This record gives sequence, structure tokens and C-alpha cells, in this order.
Amino acid sequence: MNDSTLKKISFFGSIIGIIFLYIVSGIGDYQVDFVQIKGINQKEIGSEITVIGFVDELSYNKGHLFLSIKDETGNIKIVVWNSTLKMMDEKLKDSVKRGKLLQIRGKLDVYNEDLEIIVNEMKVIEVKDG
Repeated sequence: MNDSTLKKISFFGSIIGIIFLYIVSGIGDYQVDFVQIKGINQKEIGSEITVIGFVDELSYNKGHLFLSIKDETGNIKIVVWNSTLKMMDEKLKDSVKRGKLLQIRGKLDVYNEDLEIIVNEMKVIEVKDG
């Protein structure tokens, strides 16, 4: 097995493990219902969905935040409008960086034939070592 394949297997295994640990840890004594990114389809446009994934790309434009997050099954574009950003805690905004694990809840939409989630709620999931 070459290094590239081993790295991919390790990466996806880590994501699955982190998501599993987060869900079963009972944080807040509630269960998060989320979907895997590859399971999102056109039929769900307009509905509220929750995804969990790592920030892959991040940019600001005219006060809006644009992200791409990925899980072990794929990636999806995320839009946080300026009005939503203004309501978010500064600590949360400062902690959203490339590589961070996020829980995103929002409305599924389509723009230029690409699916995207318009954020209503966003949380950074802290991954603790050991």
C-alpha cells in the first residue's frame, strides 16, 4: 500500500471516529441528527439539514462567509450571510478556520447548479487529545 492510500484511509477513519465519539459522548444529553454529505440530494432543497465536517476552504466576500466542508463521503458549499454572521459570537467567528470540525445546520439551496447550505446555526466541535 502506498503512502497516499494510507493517508486517505487514516484521514477518513479519523473523521468517522471523531463523529462517532461526538455523537455517543452524550454532550448536552441530546442526539444530533445529521446527514452524510453524499446523501444530500436535490429532493431536499428548501429543507433544514445538519452536517458535520471539516473546513476545507474558507473565504469572505462583501461581509459574507463562504466555506467548503467535507466529511468522509464528500464536500458541500456553505454560505453564512453577513446578517447571520453579525448575530454570532465573536469567539465562534474567530475559531472557524481551515481544518476545524464544524456542525452546520441550515437550509439546503442550489446556486449555479451546486448544492449549498445557507447557515442558521454553526458550532465548532472541539477535538480533544487523549
